[in-house]
Amino acid sequence: MFRPALPFALAIIPALLLSGAPARAEIKNFRDFVAACDNARDCVAYGLGTDAVGAYLKIERGGAPDATPKIIIVADLPNASTFTLAFDDPALNAALPTGPHAGPANDENNARVTVDKPEAVAALLEALRKAKMLRVTRQDPPGAPKSDPVESELSMAGAVAALLWIDERQQRLGTTTALVRRGDKPASAVPAPPALPAVVAAKINTAPLTQEVPKALDPKHSAKMRKLCGADEDDAEFSEASRLDGKRVLYSYVCRSLSGAYNFTHVFLVAPEDAPQSARAPDFIVPPELKNEEKKPIMINPGFDTETATLSTFAKGRGPGDCGTEAGWTWDGKAFRVTLYRSMPYCRGVTLDDWPVLYRAARR
Repeated sequence: MFRPALPFALAIIPALLLSGAPARAEIKNFRDFVAACDNARDCVAYGLGTDAVGAYLKIERGGAPDATPKIIIVADLPNASTFTLAFDDPALNAALPTGPHAGPANDENNARVTVDKPEAVAALLEALRKAKMLRVTRQDPPGAPKSDPVESELSMAGAVAALLWIDERQQRLGTTTALVRRGDKPASAVPAPPALPAVVAAKINTAPLTQEVPKALDPKHSAKMRKLCGADEDDAEFSEASRLDGKRVLYSYVCRSLSGAYNFTHVFLVAPEDAPQSARAPDFIVPPELKNEEKKPIMINPGFDTETATLSTFAKGRGPGDCGTEAGWTWDGKAFRVTLYRSMPYCRGVTLDDWPVLYRAARR
């Protein structure tokens, strides 16, 4: 059974709220499978390898009644190498995409095979329910270094429970669209997913700043900044200043005592450009589907995009960045509001683009 590997990252940014809402953000472990759904009932399930890197399987499906599932198999693969797929039961292999499968023609090592045709997806799902193990075997070209590992094993234990959980969250049980417990009810019996909440982004003033770091905001003179970092006056170090709407400026500081080798903790102040002494910590508004375990506006590895008025954060569970949390906070003129939140609490080589999205909001 997998265990989360993110006690640091999850303790200082919004964590999951497993509430009773009809479309809640949730991630759950089922033996060797992991499943997650967002606030619009888009769901995904993962079969993760036993190695820290190697391979994984991803099953995704949108929340719309007529949404069709897709299966993606990803393998860490050196350039010019190939891989093949096989179940522990050879009788099930006919449902797998035939190989060998080649990797990408670039420096990226992740090769993927996508199964999205309805008939092929149905056959592969049926095989996944019967199999115990999916093996990914690499073939290296002559003279090339040997792949490490040569073979990756993906346990299918928990696959049925994970897919059944998704059916329940998407309210597909007993319908012809169910992944596991199918019935005679048509797709029209599946309720439409809830509409995404909307966040109106403020228009950012792109004029250059007249001064980069007002003395009143220097960490050595700012009790507010020291309080946010929760340490002495030498802890906070100025990072950057970005103009917000009107004449307000967003000031970012690094809290060195809260930072590590690859996670740099930042805190923020907002102040009128001509009145830095009135600086205050901005509000970070968390939706009901998520909760904020930390009272201070602490963000990990942030970056502010003035074109979209979005503050992005990325807390790594470990150096390679294959686990952790990513969030997008949009400035609406009064506060930062979550517009994207995704999390992968298991360090098993899953790339950021494949992490489950747990919360989304429409930007306007």
